[in-house]
Amino acid sequence: MDPFTHHVRRQNKASPFKLGLNAELWEHAMLAKTVGVKHLVILVNKMDDPTVCWSEERFEECKTKLIPFLKKVGFNPKTDIFFISVSWLLGTNLKEQGQDVCSWYRMPIVDKYKDMGTIVLGKLESGAVGKGTQLLMMPNKVAVEVLSVMRGEDETSAAFAGDNVKLKLKGIEEEEVSSGFVLCDPLTPCHVGTVFEAQIMIMEVKSIICAGYSAVLHIHSAVEEVHIKQLLAIVDKQ
Repeated sequence: MDPFTHHVRRQNKASPFKLGLNAELWEHAMLAKTVGVKHLVILVNKMDDPTVCWSEERFEECKTKLIPFLKKVGFNPKTDIFFISVSWLLGTNLKEQGQDVCSWYRMPIVDKYKDMGTIVLGKLESGAVGKGTQLLMMPNKVAVEVLSVMRGEDETSAAFAGDNVKLKLKGIEEEEVSSGFVLCDPLTPCHVGTVFEAQIMIMEVKSIICAGYSAVLHIHSAVEEVHIKQLLAIVDKQ
């Protein structure tokens, strides 16, 4: 893995994130890909800055701006790129996991089964989880407690961003969990909705896409049948 660092300090609290896609950044990303680097760890730095205050919105804004650039270089956003929110000055999320920041980190559920309790499998998107951690299962809003954490077949005291883990949960039954559900902090649950706006790229389609068009949507580990309610605009005819 190769670390890339970008800071998120604002000129003021209302200013947008500006990605400095300069020649040096492009050269470093291309060089990493050329010499065979398969994975990137992106450190989003200065999250402790007073204009940011560990904002999830700011963190996601940075990811949204960086991913298309790195995708053009040849990295797969789903398997090759890992984002970590850090403060280099304070050392938060570098040597040790920050205890009072980034409570908005989450883990989508990939699979589940029953084995002397409810076991869920997934990849920790970011942050950390350990025995005794209190979480909220969304979208059904069930409070759960982590009884044990396993990486592979070995039980561990904690797991961190990028780890594929098995969690034994207390407070929920196996039949109450589905793939695509999300474990998150009780104070900052993920948003739930049935209607949203999306920008899509049409690669190949045999029928006409219009209002009422049905499709299967894949987001993280969730797979849902959806239909297009309305076409708002054509962004790029090419």
